[in-house]
Amino acid sequence: MNIMIIGGLKETHFLTKQLNSKGHRVTIINKKKEQCFNLSKMNPKAIVVYGDATDPDLLDDAKVHHMDIVVSLTAKDSDNLMICRLAKKVFNVSRTFAVINDPANLDAFKSLGVDMVMSPSQTLSVMIEQSIAIEDIRNIMPIDKGKLSIFELYIKESDPCVGIKVKDLNLPSQSNISYILREDSPLVPSGDTVIFSKDILVVVSIPNVQAETIKIMKGSHD
Repeated sequence: MNIMIIGGLKETHFLTKQLNSKGHRVTIINKKKEQCFNLSKMNPKAIVVYGDATDPDLLDDAKVHHMDIVVSLTAKDSDNLMICRLAKKVFNVSRTFAVINDPANLDAFKSLGVDMVMSPSQTLSVMIEQSIAIEDIRNIMPIDKGKLSIFELYIKESDPCVGIKVKDLNLPSQSNISYILREDSPLVPSGDTVIFSKDILVVVSIPNVQAETIKIMKGSHD
């Protein structure tokens, strides 16, 4: 996959490192020259572009139209929203991801078409530390200032949870599969419900057990 990451430094470095290790091609855009230098040095396999990603001409020059995913990690919610909107509406990028720094902006981002909205302190740590494929975890929503999160998991045929009953998954006590979307039909699971390939699971958990929950469902990506 071709993935563009905009802004950030440490988060961008670790996310790029993990994505490169899985064979994904990463382009980084950063408007701070020194950070571009550091990111280029730390991530020799990535393409690093210096400039402001809210500029459509720069995005075009960076070949955003060839990207499968655009991830915007800047410190300004307004910039993240603009970048995602440009990527999706102008350059037809299929999936966009954004950090929000103010939880009050969550509904606005979703209503304006951003595919996934991330909490920097929890969501990125799960994706980076567990090397979760970002196309399989969707719509992460922090609740009560990040004390709780709701997220969707798309289940593939190769995932270890396929064919297992919910009660036999041994999920952490503070994690729960709230419902399952199966062939476009919602299903409220019981302990005897079996997980199928192509299920979309809606999971509620506290941050401390989110990574463990995803690892049980999706397996280890080390």
